[in-house]
Amino acid sequence: MAPTKEHDLPLAISRAILDMPDLGRILAAILSGITNSQGLGFDRAFLFLADENDRELRPYSASGSPGEGPGDRQLSDRLAGFAVPLSASAPTIDEGDKNVPMQALLARCAGLREPFLSNTIQTLYQPPPASGVEVLRLTHVAAVPLVVKDSVLGVIVADNTHSGREIQPDEMKGLETLGNLATIAIEKSHTNRRLEEMALRDGLTGVYNRRHYETRLDQEIEVATRAQRALALIAFHVRRFKQVNLTHGRQCGNQALKDLAVFLKTRVRAEDLIARYGQAEFVVMLTGGATREEALTVAEKLRAQAIEQELGGLPAGEIQICGGLAWLPHNRLGSERLSQMLDDALERAQKANENQMVFTQDR
Repeated sequence: MAPTKEHDLPLAISRAILDMPDLGRILAAILSGITNSQGLGFDRAFLFLADENDRELRPYSASGSPGEGPGDRQLSDRLAGFAVPLSASAPTIDEGDKNVPMQALLARCAGLREPFLSNTIQTLYQPPPASGVEVLRLTHVAAVPLVVKDSVLGVIVADNTHSGREIQPDEMKGLETLGNLATIAIEKSHTNRRLEEMALRDGLTGVYNRRHYETRLDQEIEVATRAQRALALIAFHVRRFKQVNLTHGRQCGNQALKDLAVFLKTRVRAEDLIARYGQAEFVVMLTGGATREEALTVAEKLRAQAIEQELGGLPAGEIQICGGLAWLPHNRLGSERLSQMLDDALERAQKANENQMVFTQDR
């Protein structure tokens, strides 16, 4: 999507935001528009985005000439290791300052939520010594923050270091316009991702729903088979859940499920999956290739610790939990076989009328 005229650029980007679902292509088009001779005509443009936890700014992409010499690395390589905490205070930068750290420039732009323009300062980034990458220097620098309400999504930095051309105020207006369009595109992408994520989640407990669990099970079986590692499923059942609702109220029962979900999330690895399996049941997928004995140990430990929690605001032990375990080695994995084993184990655990984990052997 190459603009033909400078004043056509915002319109072209706006259309791309509406038509293109790929955020990466939209942001690449914006950076290209900043450096394109038929766009704003800057030498280079750098885009820094907030990480998933909104804790720091990190390099996302860059456009323009890497440098003037044959030994120059790609722009992305020259930003290796770069990060700026979003909590960093906004430092003072005076006209004519030399060797201003690029981190300070971004911290100022993000901290004040204001554009920055200077044709006299010199800013630089010194990569980690072990990277072997040369210092990145910028002069004739402009920066605009990408802000939604009071949240900083990122910062765009543009410079004319190689050409030495001064940045004019009207170019800053163009840069701010493209920054606003980048903000819209990023926020739209975040919203779409949140909506997609919500569709995968159980509305009450916030863990994944059964539909997503079944999709992931097929995917994880493929991964485990290729990696030649086992896969284990652990199901937890809140015993006499209907009685809990009748005795203590549905609100108590719902809170007990929420509390159990939170407990499980805090006890398993981030790469393992937790999903609501039934009305009063959860499943944990252990993806790390645990042995059968290790899976049994994890299952029983989780069950025993869960009973010790004050689930639903009730005294510890009031909510009783049983469960089932299914485990298969890599050469026996199959979603139907594994799911049937889990259901069999869970059914036996429920019929046993005891707080125990039941393991089903592969037939």
